[in-house]
Amino acid sequence: MNNYANFKSDVTFTDVHNSSLEINYQRGFADSLGFRDGKRLQRAATIRFLGSFSNTDNFDLINLRLFTNSDAGNTAKITNFYAFRMEAIRGVNANIVTNGWGIYMQPAILKNYFGGFVGIGTTDVTNALTVSSTGNPLKLIRLQSGSSENKILTTNSNGIITKNTVHEIKSDFFTSTTDITLSDNYGIYIHEGNSVIYTLSAPSTRTGKLWKIVNIGTGIITTSLTFHEGDTTRNTTLNKSGAYSYTLFSDGTKYIAL
Repeated sequence: MNNYANFKSDVTFTDVHNSSLEINYQRGFADSLGFRDGKRLQRAATIRFLGSFSNTDNFDLINLRLFTNSDAGNTAKITNFYAFRMEAIRGVNANIVTNGWGIYMQPAILKNYFGGFVGIGTTDVTNALTVSSTGNPLKLIRLQSGSSENKILTTNSNGIITKNTVHEIKSDFFTSTTDITLSDNYGIYIHEGNSVIYTLSAPSTRTGKLWKIVNIGTGIITTSLTFHEGDTTRNTTLNKSGAYSYTLFSDGTKYIAL
């Protein structure tokens, strides 16, 4: 099919007035055509492809190619291009569709490739994947890591992602009364009880990370490694006012009390 269109100058078309192929469904056709006004179609397909195949290296159900000639100064331009576009349903009953999919791919073996950016819920697509959700939470099936109150984004057992604001985030902390080995699981360690030993991992394993150590017990906390406090080094935490709490930071080679 060839389609040639000449447009008058200073004319803006508000609808599509040139089509290579246009198929319309209308209500009220004769029974012989399978339509009856006020009744229903059990099932309809505007275009349906059927086929059986032998060995095929490449098969495109639809292959869309666009060309412009290679002449210098070619002024061909498409401002807005849609390879597939379904416009809003028109008429008084715009909610005519009960269950619908813009694209429905049944075979699980099929991969879907998007060379350009993909937008969901927005036409302002600025990243490889841009998602605009008018509500919180956003649901991603099978992305389940367990909910938590100390993360910006949390995922519950149903795969529903919820965002937390900064003031809602709770810190991971551990309260102990005996000797312990500090880990990445907690950011704050609180001691209650007699003197204990806190075992620290090598500073190289904690580069850029923080531990908050607080002593509200009756004894002293002794760390397995020394840390810098100003121009001195020490490895004890008292339970006295003004000396019972500090933040332990690692620069990769040593621990520093902040």
